[in-house]
Amino acid sequence: SIMAQQPAEVASTIASHHDHQTQTSTIQGLEVASANQIPIPIVDLFECSPRVDESGLNLILQSDLSLSILSSLQTLMIHDVDRNLTSEEWSAILSYSAQCTSLKMLNASFCRIVIPP
Repeated sequence: SIMAQQPAEVASTIASHHDHQTQTSTIQGLEVASANQIPIPIVDLFECSPRVDESGLNLILQSDLSLSILSSLQTLMIHDVDRNLTSEEWSAILSYSAQCTSLKMLNASFCRIVIPP
């Protein structure tokens, strides 16, 4: 019999200019990969302005889609040009990231963390 082989790893970009259906299918693929412990070397969130929900268990994207904790994610990249993050928002992203048990790197490019005086 022929056995279906799973991919060795999955990498993805989710961008704000991707339509809702594309973002949804990408997120579903990532969640299936994570549930099956398939390594996810990188997820690049491009201009998605992610924020963490109240439970701390989901990143909510600008499209209002949510990305749950991905246990097999190794690198999370957040590219948001000229985005200002409060220290609370950054802390929530760090907390979410810490729950991605395989995470080795968190990279937030072009974001500024605003610290009140």
